[in-house]
Amino acid sequence: MPTQFELNYDPFDLKKTRKITISLLKDVKNGEELARKIKENPSAATILDGKHFADLFVILGGINQALSNETANCMHAKNIYTEVIYCLSPMKRIDETLKVFGVNAETKHILVICFDEEPEILSIIQATETTLEALQSLADEASIRKVYELKDIPSDCLSNAILTKISSKDTK
Repeated sequence: MPTQFELNYDPFDLKKTRKITISLLKDVKNGEELARKIKENPSAATILDGKHFADLFVILGGINQALSNETANCMHAKNIYTEVIYCLSPMKRIDETLKVFGVNAETKHILVICFDEEPEILSIIQATETTLEALQSLADEASIRKVYELKDIPSDCLSNAILTKISSKDTK
């Protein structure tokens, strides 16, 4: 049940688009193996711990920022897959970002973001695919509040606060 999007990422050429596929998988059984495979081949796909994301709009905002950074030749990471993780994080250090948002042995739900075509790593994921509508129910609001430092923000304003944090981190 992957969902596909066509994102326009170049403000100077509206015909330039990239095909993005986002999948949400729950009940991951091999998080440790996935983490190892991602370290071996970091340019396979963006694979995130799903507990940190409750809104598709935030994810699309991070993807769009990563594509814009790639187009402008100002990426903070070595490849577009890691750049997406960086753009979704409130942190400026990539190593911290990967520890918080990356997959590990305790990861229960994952988001997989692919550009243009699906990588081989998808075939080793042992999990149940679900729709993106389940994103909010699988998210851990307490974890989201902690990571983004949003303790006093009402729940219905979390997405806006997160987008503000991630879009303004490089302006400080």
